[in-house]
Amino acid sequence: MTAHAMKGDREQFLASGMDGYISKPILLKELTGALEKISPGAYAPS
Repeated sequence: MTAHAMKGDREQFLASGMDGYISKPILLKELTGALEKISPGAYAPS
């Protein structure tokens, strides 16, 4: 998660080895999508 939201940051951070990228403001759909990519099936909405 980052406060950096400049054009090209996402690509730069992912290319450097990060597993995912979410910028603020955080949307629940984006957060759960990123978590699912890292650990499929681990997130169960309540």
